[in-house]
Amino acid sequence: MRLNEHDMINIIGKMQDKGSMIPACGYCRFSSDLQREESIEAQMRAIVEYASKNGYKIVEWFCDRAVSGKTVNRPEFQRMLDKIGTRDCPFEAVLIHKMDRFSRNAADALRYKDILRDYSIELVSTVEKIRDDANGRLLYGIMSNINQYYIDNLATEVLKGMKENAFKCQWCGGKPPLGYDVDLVTKKLVINENEAIVVRKIFELSAEGYGYNKIIQELNNRGYKTKAGNPFGKNSLYDLIQNERYYGVYIFNQRAKRTSSGTRNMRKHKDESEIIRIEGGNPAIVSKELWDRANASRRISAKLSTNARYEYILTGLIHCGECGRKMCGNRRYGSTKSYLTYRCNKSSNNLDCKCKEVHADILESFVIDNLMKHFFDPKIIDIITEQVNRKIKDITSKENEFVVDARNALKGLNLAKNNLVEAIAHTGYNPTIGDKIESIEKQISEYQSIIDESEKGKEEISISREEVETKIKQLREDILQRKHVDLTKIMLHQYLDDIVIDNHSIQVTYKVTFSVVIDGKEVEIPYQHIVKEARKKLQKVA
Repeated sequence: MRLNEHDMINIIGKMQDKGSMIPACGYCRFSSDLQREESIEAQMRAIVEYASKNGYKIVEWFCDRAVSGKTVNRPEFQRMLDKIGTRDCPFEAVLIHKMDRFSRNAADALRYKDILRDYSIELVSTVEKIRDDANGRLLYGIMSNINQYYIDNLATEVLKGMKENAFKCQWCGGKPPLGYDVDLVTKKLVINENEAIVVRKIFELSAEGYGYNKIIQELNNRGYKTKAGNPFGKNSLYDLIQNERYYGVYIFNQRAKRTSSGTRNMRKHKDESEIIRIEGGNPAIVSKELWDRANASRRISAKLSTNARYEYILTGLIHCGECGRKMCGNRRYGSTKSYLTYRCNKSSNNLDCKCKEVHADILESFVIDNLMKHFFDPKIIDIITEQVNRKIKDITSKENEFVVDARNALKGLNLAKNNLVEAIAHTGYNPTIGDKIESIEKQISEYQSIIDESEKGKEEISISREEVETKIKQLREDILQRKHVDLTKIMLHQYLDDIVIDNHSIQVTYKVTFSVVIDGKEVEIPYQHIVKEARKKLQKVA
């Protein structure tokens, strides 16, 4: 018959002599049912046996179940510390089965043993039996570091195994994201179509410029739920919209490590060199183009959040060509009516800049009209395709330093070989020269292999006319279907790079970016179009 903890405590109380024994508490910890560690009951038996033989009486128990020893944020451990800090603490010693039950973190083990000593509380291990003297403290420090090594090494080994699964694009544990389930046979993500409908709606709303609050309201009005079955909140959207898995990228080992206190910043990522990222590693729920638009809208919306009474749709995009500062919205009051302008920030702060203001409606019309004029031209698809592919070719044609060195070395070696062959032709064969030529030919072969491997590894990377056409089609839809001012702002920030205004001209740089994967890394390739016009050709400015 298996005894529960309550029965164990009753039996232990009867076993112990009620005479002059040192009052003590027992502390037990168990990490996980999946690990081969002593159960709470086994630890309690060992502590009781030790206590009865060594003059201790257990007056209270503190037991943490399924809690890691890497952190001291354990409910029962903290309750024990709280009790130790009181005036009427009922015990004078803490009995543990092994030191690693107290803590597996070396720094914590030393720190909290010192805290116990400050309160004249003895820490006693039933296995290690370390005395509280100079030698004992040295041994305790060594054992604490061994326990730390064990947990660090275990984490390394576990991560190694998980990485092997990750390279196969298998799910490595935990609850899958909304929109996905885990196939029990392949251990890979598969689309949950009922949830995928919610995911697509979230990305569509974000791409249209809706903020978190409006998206949440729309989702909850429709009765949609999170993976856990709860109503949506901001936290459930923040990570979802930025999750690259939704356009088909398998990602593993992205989240930053836990801090010394055991907490983890879920929005802090590791260095790219540590992250496993596999394009097409899991099924996509949304297109890359929709994912990009949703995230661009989110970033731009955050920048554009303002409490201004009037809307300035080019805020953040205009720079003063006279002093380099940004230009901001301003309201001017005339004799009969007021009007909106953009003016230099330096001028707004009564500093020395003579750049004239420009009417907001004149500038905004000029910017939008030229955007439509350029990108509505039927010839623009071929022009953009050709220019972007030329930039991609320039990037991919650049060889790495190692190959460049190999080519330079090859030129020198071929020259040296030719000179030696010519010397033999004039003087006759010489064994020393022959050996030298043989050595040079071997080096030529090695360097040529490096160059050949580099050429073999190169892949033809380009974007298709259809990809450009899709991008420009979306741009046109964004222009023609502007539902409100916020969406207009987002659209312009996506397709405008910069506006520079001085006292003579207005220069607008339009942009469209395309993502391509080069050498395993995603690279943004921009297409830019610049329009420059003299201010005097526009309508009168303020």
